[in-house]
Amino acid sequence: MHTPRGFFVLYQPPYRTPSVFDLNARGMFPRRPPVTRAWGMRAVVAEDLRVALQVLHLAKKQAVEPSTSRAYPWSVTETLIDLPGDLALSPEALEEKIPDNALCQGITDEFTTWRTGYVPTGDNGSPDMEALSRKLQAGLAESKGNLRNELVRRNAPWIHAALPRLVQDFKHGLYLRVADTLYPDYRNRGGEDTEEAFLKKAMLFQRIYDTNGTPGTKPDGSAWKDDDETWECWIGCAGDEEEAKRVCRTLEAILRPLEKN
Repeated sequence: MHTPRGFFVLYQPPYRTPSVFDLNARGMFPRRPPVTRAWGMRAVVAEDLRVALQVLHLAKKQAVEPSTSRAYPWSVTETLIDLPGDLALSPEALEEKIPDNALCQGITDEFTTWRTGYVPTGDNGSPDMEALSRKLQAGLAESKGNLRNELVRRNAPWIHAALPRLVQDFKHGLYLRVADTLYPDYRNRGGEDTEEAFLKKAMLFQRIYDTNGTPGTKPDGSAWKDDDETWECWIGCAGDEEEAKRVCRTLEAILRPLEKN
């Protein structure tokens, strides 16, 4: 199951596989999928360090697929609960969104165990907010890195299969018109790759964002979750976010004007 858009996984208990978080993103099933437990929780963090509790619950509850109008007897309900700055989970907020008492208690127990060990405290026992902010920033960076590595690994076959041809075609085609400006522009922006490595990155970008005329579609026919996922995969291939932006700015500055000619 996907994380909510704009969020990254901060913590997920070591559930046995398959858990509800291993199910497909649609969350609808003709029969009960063989998960080890019907529910799961995890903490997710956004770019601005907002933290929320994501809860998934598999139950025998009919859901209808909008695109096909097909009904499924089993479905996953997702609940997202915003947490305050000190990451305290309000029993009232939890019960308001999840009326099942047993489920609430299980979630509370798992969350409290994690929070107790995660949130740093000062000498008076209250949360150390500065230390917590640093910890969240580190957790966000680690989660982003893990996501990007996984996206690169999962999409590598179709990305790299076309790369030699793309680089060759570019070097003997469009690049001849911009050879004196494209790589120098990249270097002027702080780029450190060799010219050959830069050209490979430029074609990696083209390959990842090639939709064959259908927005959101990958060249292998499958679909991206959203634009954020595409961007995170590109960052993973580029090496880091600053390098990803640098390559994009160079391509935008040098190649975009050619479209008008």
